[in-house]
Amino acid sequence: MNESLNSSMLVGLVLAISVVIILAFVVVKQSRRINYLEKPKYGFMGKTLSVALVLLFSIASLISVYINQYHRTPTSISVTDKSNFMLEINYTVYEESTNLYYFNIVPRINNKIWGESTNVYADVLWIIKKNDTEIEKVERNLNINHQGGILEYLEPGTNQIEVRVIIENQVLQNSVIIQI
Repeated sequence: MNESLNSSMLVGLVLAISVVIILAFVVVKQSRRINYLEKPKYGFMGKTLSVALVLLFSIASLISVYINQYHRTPTSISVTDKSNFMLEINYTVYEESTNLYYFNIVPRINNKIWGESTNVYADVLWIIKKNDTEIEKVERNLNINHQGGILEYLEPGTNQIEVRVIIENQVLQNSVIIQI
């Protein structure tokens, strides 16, 4: 019986060691799986999220550049075909000895000067071209009560006075050539 006790103890010991090894293996494997699952996963298709964001912004930038480059909307409106807006440039000799001229604009809305309204405002850009020089002057918030105007010395030769007016979200242009 001693021999059967030794063999059953040996079998029990081997079985106990096998169970401990199997349990240790399962614990280590589960520990690795838990560590793997606890790590945060950021990214898209195996790539980090920052690379995906850079790629997304690059594509969006290229699309916006393409749209802005080839599909521009007009930023100014030409009113030459509108019958209800007209622009006149008035000028008078202010001082004949020095060729000093006074210029002002007269916008007509529905054939009425300044539309006969105090609520009509205009911004004016004057471009004066004297021989080889060009001068720009700006007048802002002109209306029927404050019609503005500029004084300018003109040179002998050809002088071109061009005016661009923004009035009621419309752009009006006119020019006059003065020979001295």
